[in-house]
Amino acid sequence: MTALADWAAFFAAQVGAAAALAGLLFVGISLNLNKILAAPFLPLRGFLALLLLIAILAVSSLLLMPGLSQTLAGLGILAVGSVIWLAGSAIEWIGWRHRTPQQNPVTFLANVALLEAATIPWLVGGILVLYGATGGYYWLAGGVILAFVKAVVDAWVLLVEINR
Repeated sequence: MTALADWAAFFAAQVGAAAALAGLLFVGISLNLNKILAAPFLPLRGFLALLLLIAILAVSSLLLMPGLSQTLAGLGILAVGSVIWLAGSAIEWIGWRHRTPQQNPVTFLANVALLEAATIPWLVGGILVLYGATGGYYWLAGGVILAFVKAVVDAWVLLVEINR
């Protein structure tokens, strides 16, 4: 049994969880759509939450493909990880530029730190898997779990905090 095959149950669970949460996020955003669209940064925050969930769905689906080589697995993880890290960082930068004086900068920086903690393990994991180090899947698993946390935090802001 290959190292990737050992992770099949984990990635199968992530596919289901990411798809379900993405669907719930769409429904939740539709409930507060007017308030979300009225704020300059909130639509991007919703997009980031969705992007993280779609990244989990895409990579987990890719890694469930039969016969996938370590090289292709590593390249796939690295490609998706690069996209979510770059896009997420750009979105957070835009958020910093659109923050209001009422927003606590420490809270904002904690949110950025969570994004970085969620996305950098994808890059490390992708590189390790690409070069044949199966421990890269553990890095990816950590990144996936933190990406779920980040997506849920962003969804919470869009669904609950926006109504306070």
